[in-house]
Amino acid sequence: MTLSVFVWWILAVACFIGAPRAAVAALSSLSTGQQRNNWAVIVDTSRYWYNYRHVANTLSFYHTVKRLGIPDHQIILMLAEDIACNPRSPSPGSIFNDADHRLNLYGGENSHGVEVDFRGDEVTVTSFIRLLTGRQGPLVGP
Repeated sequence: MTLSVFVWWILAVACFIGAPRAAVAALSSLSTGQQRNNWAVIVDTSRYWYNYRHVANTLSFYHTVKRLGIPDHQIILMLAEDIACNPRSPSPGSIFNDADHRLNLYGGENSHGVEVDFRGDEVTVTSFIRLLTGRQGPLVGP
């Protein structure tokens, strides 16, 4: 999925929930670099090693959103499986989205670390809905 498809998908969701003007303003500020209070919720619900590509795609979106200027404290990242620490991984602690392994998406020498807000069993439909509605319990992080 290219960034433009992702941006239009966000716009479609925002229009569906009844916020077309706010959605258009938010998306236009992303393209002009004038973002002020934009947030991103990036969710990967795939589990198990054979879904490695889903985690790699999710982390690629995470880095794209950061590159567009949204700070880490305004990005909510939900990863259902810690693929980087899977015993099958030929490069423990690393996740790559290309065969040349140019960029470690999970962290490392050529990348800043990834701030995962929800991981493993914390990634559920209930936690996602609570996040979107602002009804988090008292023990949940920022």
